[in-house]
Order: sequence, then C-alpha cells, then structure tokens
Amino acid sequence: MALRFANHFEQKSIFLCLLVFLYGASANIDTTKEKTLAMVKPDGVHGKYVDVVKKSIFDSGFSIIHEIELQLDENTVKSFYAEHSPKSFFSSLVQYMTSGPVLIMVLEKENAIADWRSLIGPTDANRAKTTHPR
Repeated sequence: MALRFANHFEQKSIFLCLLVFLYGASANIDTTKEKTLAMVKPDGVHGKYVDVVKKSIFDSGFSIIHEIELQLDENTVKSFYAEHSPKSFFSSLVQYMTSGPVLIMVLEKENAIADWRSLIGPTDANRAKTTHPR
C-alpha cells in the first residue's frame, strides 16, 4: 500500500513538473505572461480558505492554469525547502508541511512573479506584521 501511494505521489509530482514545463515551452504561449507557483499550505486547506485564496488570485488578475491538491511526503518537503535545512525551524517546517494536503497552483499573468510576491507579502513573519497587518 505504501509503495503504491509513493508511486502515485511520484507520478503526480512528475505530472505537475511536466505541466509547468510544457505550459512554459508551448509554441502558442503568450510571451508577455509569466508563470509562478502558488501553494495553499495545510492549515489553509484544512481551514477551508482555498476559495478565499482563489478569489484573491482572480481579483488580482491571475489565471490558474493548473492546480493539484496532494499530500506531500517528507522527502519532497525536504527537497523543496532544502535552502532552509540548516535553520533551526527546518524540522518543524517539514512536520507542518506534511501534516495535511496542500493545494499547488500554477498562476499566470503579466508580471506574475513580482505581482504574486506583492500579493502574498513578505515571507519574514516579523516584517509581515509591520507591512501587511491583518
């Protein structure tokens, strides 16, 4: 059973990577648009905030060109967040990101990368409290 799940997960991961690559490599692509990755983390999926997040995405002019909800495994999370591995919060980050399903989306629009960063605000929690208070 675990092997079957792992193979299914690997297939979904490979499928998502291929979609990102294929959408970006398409001959019919609008070269004025960029793509970026967005993820609703486990607490957002569990707390049923997906619709609110998607509304913000659409209201900001993005298109969601692909999405997939899945449960990340420990190795995938460790690879994805490898840059944080020496930091003290890394083990709790891995535990959190494997605690439930996530929604991964490929977003598209002109200036998508900068606009997404602006929409989500700073990744540093202390700075976010100042610049993007609730």
